[in-house]
Amino acid sequence: MEDIKKIALVPIIAMIIISLISIFGINIGGISVIIGVIFFFINKVSEEQTFKDSGFDVKKIRINLKDKRIWIWIGLPLIMDVASIIISNLFLPEHMEHVLARIEGFVPFDKIILLIFQFAILAIGEEIAWRAFFQNHNIGRIKFG
Repeated sequence: MEDIKKIALVPIIAMIIISLISIFGINIGGISVIIGVIFFFINKVSEEQTFKDSGFDVKKIRINLKDKRIWIWIGLPLIMDVASIIISNLFLPEHMEHVLARIEGFVPFDKIILLIFQFAILAIGEEIAWRAFFQNHNIGRIKFG
């Protein structure tokens, strides 16, 4: 098991380096997520971990979603976005026209459902890569206090 932890340092370092390369204008940060997801599952299989032990507990997600307080934190950004759009339309209609004209070429509205789906998949991948793999491996290495 100690060998697995030493081997895990390689993808962790690769994830950090690839993420920091964006400072130089090379946008390949998504590869770090792919590396993290792959090594999360390799590590899970090699250590014979359950999802609960691996730091990515799907059952806990279901339990947390039953708590009504969590829906405030899920819905609050959506509410703020809608409020911002409404306020901008009321008080700054020229600005909204300008913004919509600028994003029209980047975000085709006929493919918005596909984009939302892709963002959801990317968010899950990022959680697996950074939280379940990267953070789970480094939590024991960090000494507090």
